[in-house]
Amino acid sequence: MGLTTSLRLIESRIDWISCSASDAKRAEQLATIADAGIGREISAGDRRSYFGGHGYEGSQAGHWKLAEGEKGTIVQVGGVEAAQWATSLLPIAEHVSRIDYCATLRSDLNDFNPVRTIYRELERRKAAGEDAPKAKHIEQLDEGQGVMVGSRSSAYVIRCYNKTAESGGLYPPGTWRWEVEMKRHASEGEHARIAHKPARLGQAADIVKAAYGRWQLVTPWDAETPIELTRAPAHIRDTERALEWLRRQVAPCVDWLVANGYDQEVRAALNLPTEVWQKVG
Repeated sequence: MGLTTSLRLIESRIDWISCSASDAKRAEQLATIADAGIGREISAGDRRSYFGGHGYEGSQAGHWKLAEGEKGTIVQVGGVEAAQWATSLLPIAEHVSRIDYCATLRSDLNDFNPVRTIYRELERRKAAGEDAPKAKHIEQLDEGQGVMVGSRSSAYVIRCYNKTAESGGLYPPGTWRWEVEMKRHASEGEHARIAHKPARLGQAADIVKAAYGRWQLVTPWDAETPIELTRAPAHIRDTERALEWLRRQVAPCVDWLVANGYDQEVRAALNLPTEVWQKVG
């Protein structure tokens, strides 16, 4: 089986948008979209948190972040929400300070490791005295490999990593992610290209491939790669994290204290009404 036929493209989309508007009407429209997004995330189980600084105040929950101030509105959205709302946000936004695209593939080959391939190619170029961009190679536990080319100050940054490990197993084994992050003139230019040609929003995998090509790096998919676009796994909500913490950390302690006769003290510590405690017991 060839490399191309062992791969399936399962995601090809925008993965992050940071945009803003100072015009009162546009700012209000952006805020309305983001506030509704935050509301949906809260209803689904995420917690709203608040922040402020640099003349802005705002809140965030799940994939959405909204900040408002005298200079206008700033909205950030990531993941599938960015892909779903790009066509609503981008025509309204006056500026786009960051936009990311991603392509996610699954492989049937046990030894498939694109991170290793990219990093070895860059190391080969350096050893040969060829021009090679700086790359950060990450090796973590649980096969959490990743490589990043570019820096925080770069207009273009590319990343490739083991999506199975990064997602904590939400994505199936053999899943890898390629990303390009555009900032400043790169993101503003991309915003203009989308305005001229909205169909670009459906060409994420091609845009990612072109971004890797800026560094003469080859991506493993082509026109013959099977496309099996699937819905991204839902991220773990704050309510689920809290319940898991209760099950793992609190429940064993409660069981031990109750077994030793500290029923009332546990009830008081947990601030549970008597009728609730009786149901729990």
